[in-house]
Amino acid sequence: MIVNATKLDQELRAAGIPMDGCSSSGRIDFRPEATPAQREQAARILAAHDPSDTRAQKLARLGMTESLAALILVQTRGSGAPRWATDELSRLSAAIESET
Repeated sequence: MIVNATKLDQELRAAGIPMDGCSSSGRIDFRPEATPAQREQAARILAAHDPSDTRAQKLARLGMTESLAALILVQTRGSGAPRWATDELSRLSAAIESET
């Protein structure tokens, strides 16, 4: 089984699984307080895990953040930019407005 350890770590933490980390082999290093139910939940998350890189991981390899990519896409594609890019640019604009 191929595992994207960074992505799996995020998925497990988002589910509230008490762990110290995981490996690219799929090993999960549970904390002592992890209950049997949490261990079973982690096994289900691992079984459903899609190892494809996240958009953020792909952009990081290019030296970009999602915010920079959104700006570039909206500027170059205009109304043809992907929805995530226009949403990110709107979020950034609102954050900037609230700070100034």
